[in-house]
Amino acid sequence: MKFNKKIVWTSVIAVALALGGIYIASRQNAITHVIGDNNFEGSEKEWCDSLLDKLVVIDKKNCQIGKQKISQYSLTKKKYYAEKDRVRVVGYATDDNRELMLHLSDGNRIAVGKSDKKQKSSQRTHKVSFIDYDNNVLKTEIVLQNKNATPPMVKERDVIDKNLSPLLPLIANEKITIKH
Repeated sequence: MKFNKKIVWTSVIAVALALGGIYIASRQNAITHVIGDNNFEGSEKEWCDSLLDKLVVIDKKNCQIGKQKISQYSLTKKKYYAEKDRVRVVGYATDDNRELMLHLSDGNRIAVGKSDKKQKSSQRTHKVSFIDYDNNVLKTEIVLQNKNATPPMVKERDVIDKNLSPLLPLIANEKITIKH
């Protein structure tokens, strides 16, 4: 049986183009699924790295990290974040189901979609706790290495320190306020 070489090559090229088009469409869907309506160019890792140390704002309808709106997401602990809460993205990784999780400074996580491959941030983090005068934990957060923790808002309080009592005649009627 003889085959026409022209028809065979045309068929092979058509199949290759069709498969290539399907592959490109599936890659675009994976990236689109992860980043929603954002027009970020680059890999998932580059996108995740661009979110590190950005503030997270979540209300009933919207999720915004830095200047990027995240259209598809879910939180492991239901919570809303205002800008004043100063919660930031401190890491990311995929779980066993390849769900891409963004790690937040308060310990919460945001699932943003399925990933094509395993991802994990390489940034080092540190757990920082703010403790008051009576050894009560005021706030604990996770921060990226070489970044600052955000201190909690605390009220001023009057303190009379027994170690200052010999100095009281020197400071007479001054009120001593210590912020911590």
